[in-house]
Amino acid sequence: MSTPTPLPPFATVPQYEELTGQTAPPGTADALAGASAAIRRYCGWHIAPVINAVLTLDGPGTRILMLPTLRMVDLNAVTEIARDGTTYDLLPDVDLEWSINGTVRKRSGGWFTTVLRGLVVDLDHGFAMEDVADLTQVVLNMVARNLSNPYGVTAQAVGGVSISSGPGPGGQVGGLVVFPEQAAQLQSYRLERWP
Repeated sequence: MSTPTPLPPFATVPQYEELTGQTAPPGTADALAGASAAIRRYCGWHIAPVINAVLTLDGPGTRILMLPTLRMVDLNAVTEIARDGTTYDLLPDVDLEWSINGTVRKRSGGWFTTVLRGLVVDLDHGFAMEDVADLTQVVLNMVARNLSNPYGVTAQAVGGVSISSGPGPGGQVGGLVVFPEQAAQLQSYRLERWP
């Protein structure tokens, strides 16, 4: 089994330097990768670039299967696993139709299985990196905020040397977190069915 290729961050070090007008400090590349990973976790899928993925999913027991994507480019294979372990390749034998938002429907041939981990789906999905420039800005802003204030300082006094830090969203102090203003910007990429 091959190791999956790491996903690229949504923003690069040169873009960070252009935004801030400064040379990027050590750790910027890791921060950009971390912010991109935080966004992907928040949204419930990888978003970009277009990749091939093989997903093992629970059978919904309906004619409709919702895949964890908001941009499906191609549906390559769907394998159904019966309770006895028998596998059935649904393409091209079963009449399936699918939409760009990840909805797959059986037009004929009954319902999808109810078996947990009973479907294996091979698909190409995601946006092209150039189509998610808004995510580049979100990542750059997250990293710039984090690198300029890594400890989450909320108050500072100079004369008596008093520094206070406080928790951010979810009680986290500092770090790369998705703040409410970023969450609003990410809603169009977030899977509605993601917890």
